[in-house]
Amino acid sequence: MTQLPNHSTSAHQPRRLSRRTFLYSLATALSGALLAACGPPRSNNRANVAFGPQATPPAALPSPVPATPPTAPTDELPLAQFLALSAVLTGVPTLNPELGRIYLQSLQASPDFTVTVPELYDQAGFRADAPPPTIAMLESTGLFTQEATRTLADRIIELWYTGVYTNAQGEATVATYVDALAWQTLAFTKPTTICGYPGFWSEAWEAVLD
Repeated sequence: MTQLPNHSTSAHQPRRLSRRTFLYSLATALSGALLAACGPPRSNNRANVAFGPQATPPAALPSPVPATPPTAPTDELPLAQFLALSAVLTGVPTLNPELGRIYLQSLQASPDFTVTVPELYDQAGFRADAPPPTIAMLESTGLFTQEATRTLADRIIELWYTGVYTNAQGEATVATYVDALAWQTLAFTKPTTICGYPGFWSEAWEAVLD
């Protein structure tokens, strides 16, 4: 009697995948998961889609405010006045505009002064045809004989030479350390922890200020 093959055992054996088939299936599954993760969220809320993490970065979006014409800047004139005044008060002709903006904002927010920077600028004679080029010329205008103007002028000098200003919370804050004029105008030394090259201290130095 012929014995028929028994298929009951082989029918329940798991199907074996080749290495190539397994890797292909895995790559397909991972690709689908990555595409789903990178796509926009399934939401009908347009606000979520527009401002979600998949949205265009704000820096790449056009500004809704029209650009200010270069002939009519909104805040550069007060800053320019402050830098011009500061240059004469400190004796340093070229000053950092970013530091100047910080110091100017601190002065404008301070209740400690009875005159403003533009008023000090006017009283110092900077709107004249020949603005005062030196601190000696400023002294001749009587700027330092009046307490109100002298207090503001002294504070401006202090800001630039120390690099420390008063923030909106009334706290003393360091705007700069290395670039404070107290260090910049001393050619024979360096800020603490800022080392020069070996033996720099033994070389003759030249004064930055006259």
